[in-house]
Amino acid sequence: MVDAFIDSAFKGNPVAICLLEEERDEKWLQVMTAKFNISDTCYLTRITDSASTNPRFHLRWFTPVAKVKLCGHATLASAHTLFTTGLVNSNIIEFDTLFGILTAKKVLDVNPTDVTKI
Repeated sequence: MVDAFIDSAFKGNPVAICLLEEERDEKWLQVMTAKFNISDTCYLTRITDSASTNPRFHLRWFTPVAKVKLCGHATLASAHTLFTTGLVNSNIIEFDTLFGILTAKKVLDVNPTDVTKI
């Protein structure tokens, strides 16, 4: 469970992030999402046969009642989790989604008021 857009627990936009070893069918994913019973759950499965030089993951998003095409805070929370836990050794991650390929880039910590470093 990750709280997006905040650096302390129980105050942000919550998302359950599930790292899967293999793809699961949509019915299974929907049942798991309903069990979590929070606004959004995302499922990541590493793609090992990609032609890309960057780590690539299948990424799917669900609410307790439906699959969704795009979920911004869950995508950002997924990238943050992969970068900060050491699950990827790269500054770029690609997500293969229903919306298309989404790319996340790790940036150094910057002061939000100092836009010259962005």
